[in-house]
Amino acid sequence: EELKDDQEALQSRVSDLDTLFEVEKAVSASTAQQDLLDNILSISMQHLGAKAGSILLLKEDGGGLCFRAARGEKSEALAPIRLKAGRGICGHVAQTNQVVRVKNAEDSEHYDRFVAKKLGLTTGAVLCVPIIVDSGTLGALQLLNKKNGFTDKDERLAVLMAAQAGRAIVRLQSREEAQ
Repeated sequence: EELKDDQEALQSRVSDLDTLFEVEKAVSASTAQQDLLDNILSISMQHLGAKAGSILLLKEDGGGLCFRAARGEKSEALAPIRLKAGRGICGHVAQTNQVVRVKNAEDSEHYDRFVAKKLGLTTGAVLCVPIIVDSGTLGALQLLNKKNGFTDKDERLAVLMAAQAGRAIVRLQSREEAQ
């Protein structure tokens, strides 16, 4: 029995490493920030079982968060929406660098119905992690509506993917500034 548990744990770790390698390949192949963000979001949703998701980045002027990549029902309508700093789950995560993971968005004291109400959507499970780099917080990776909610394992993997995304964004920005 113990051997079986060890084998399952090992298989889970190998799967996580495969996912991180896939993210790294996508990061390395991306020459434009939009492609990079779309690829990271797709891989994150696929491997963590999310039905929807988004990557929000802080505006340089401190004017809140903007949806830079989004997938799921009515995701195209998110592009023009700008969230005030600290507002909603993503705003809280980007401001505090604290992960939020709940089985139902309504269970979070930080849940703001503004976006869901505006688009006519229902939000279930939420996993939102900060995108952090050495110089500070860039934004947040938000995954939504996993059938039975997100797990500790999902959270650990999402934190690692967000860290990879942050490093890749900084690398691309440095490359663009150098040109």
